Amino acid sequence: MNGCLTRGRAHLIGAVGIFLTALALAGSPVRAADGAFGATSTGSINLDLQVNEIVMLTGLNDVNMGTWTGAGNMTSFEFACTFSSTTQYRVTATSANGAGQWHRLSNGSGTFLRYLVHWRDSNNFQRRLRHSQESVQFFTDATAITCNGATNTRIRIRVRSQWLAAAPAGTYSDTLTLLVRPD
Repeated sequence: MNGCLTRGRAHLIGAVGIFLTALALAGSPVRAADGAFGATSTGSINLDLQVNEIVMLTGLNDVNMGTWTGAGNMTSFEFACTFSSTTQYRVTATSANGAGQWHRLSNGSGTFLRYLVHWRDSNNFQRRLRHSQESVQFFTDATAITCNGATNTRIRIRVRSQWLAAAPAGTYSDTLTLLVRPD
């Protein structure tokens, strides 16, 4: 019976040794060291960990722009939190109905209504986001992933009055996807 325990322990020690060897060969300059047989035994292993740059966009809500009454632009604002571990980031805004540089709302019957998206960062730096095109560099002052419940980003969505006047009556909708990446 002791032979079984010893053999099982030897397999376990062999498996751990193979794992530690693989870990050591994976990038550590110094190899793991086994302990010596005795009253106590001290061994060492090397640990490697990679931390990637991260971003997070939180606090977004659906936007109901209301009903156009025949005068003026339709404008809505959405406020969010943008976090980047590098403090700098870029945004790509993609419209489900977009074409060329334009974000577009659809009435579901093949009629589209263009809209503009502007992004303003922590430094009040604002730029238009074109459909499926990566933005210029933006800045975030967030030190917490969710901005501790605050916002540091403003997204302005605008449909110009001349576009609205030319559109047939109906309900228009779109899904705007915002991709943020660290820079």
